[in-house]
Amino acid sequence: MDPYTDETKQWLDKRFNEIDEDGIYIAHQPIYGYLNGHCGPGDYVTCYNRVYETMLALSHLRGFTSVLDVGAAEGFTANAAVHLFKTEVECCDLSKSACMRAEEIFSLHATQADIHHLPYKDGAFDVVICNETLEHLTDWKRGAQELIRVANKAIVISVPHESEQVIERNRISGEKHAHINRFDTDSFDDIASSSGLDIALVKPFQHKSTSRISWTILGTPKVHCSHSKYPPFAYSGYNCLLNILRNTLGNFLPVSLMRWDSGLVGKSIDDYGAIIFILTKSKNHFTTVPTCDISPQSIVDFSVPLYRLGCCSNEHGLR
Repeated sequence: MDPYTDETKQWLDKRFNEIDEDGIYIAHQPIYGYLNGHCGPGDYVTCYNRVYETMLALSHLRGFTSVLDVGAAEGFTANAAVHLFKTEVECCDLSKSACMRAEEIFSLHATQADIHHLPYKDGAFDVVICNETLEHLTDWKRGAQELIRVANKAIVISVPHESEQVIERNRISGEKHAHINRFDTDSFDDIASSSGLDIALVKPFQHKSTSRISWTILGTPKVHCSHSKYPPFAYSGYNCLLNILRNTLGNFLPVSLMRWDSGLVGKSIDDYGAIIFILTKSKNHFTTVPTCDISPQSIVDFSVPLYRLGCCSNEHGLR
């Protein structure tokens, strides 16, 4: 393991052990549901969209019975695959703490591993999924080749789409777990060609207008600090209105934005924040007609009760 990856692992292990003042585990993904908080700062719709697009991608694959989720975090995406496709899913993450959370919260089998050297046999899983992970790697092409090696039928990858200026700034900053690789719609052309893979799908999503709205309305409450632009009462008022809006409209807001985002795909090809790819080892593994119906509502509705570290996983099924 190279020094940067090792430092990132240590950072992630601390991250996946974070708790709030009430002792509740602070999730990386919105595992507690849209209105229940206790999730790290971020944009709920962006996270929901990643899971939604991954589940849509899986619905276009034929006859798989096993899935490996690489970079699985605490297991939100993997758990969705278990329940929507009734398939066996293994989690894998650089962080041992993340693997422990996936086992404790979702009762998923999880293995700590570096994506550059996955501890699985060739073709060990029918499908390998990898969400928002390759952008963090010191050698993303090596990581991608490992995903291809352990997949028997197909690989589903989602990555962010950002400017080179953003990526270069991240590289210079030295920040742990930053986005240090840039991706575009043709990023996997050479890898697919050299590996004999078919690129069955390349789909931009997360339209930037959707992200702007979701960050404003659906993101975490705003906190006043010493360098804040506005006085404290402005933030208190904003948070109060935000809570009223959320509690009045409920899951309607994120579900509507996800549907809107799906409708915007392709309308402005440069104005998107993420891309999902399906790479197959045979064209027969992909079908243009989905094998099952996946809706935004089905993703947003997934949640678990608030979790305290060390609690029995059997008490934390989906509701």
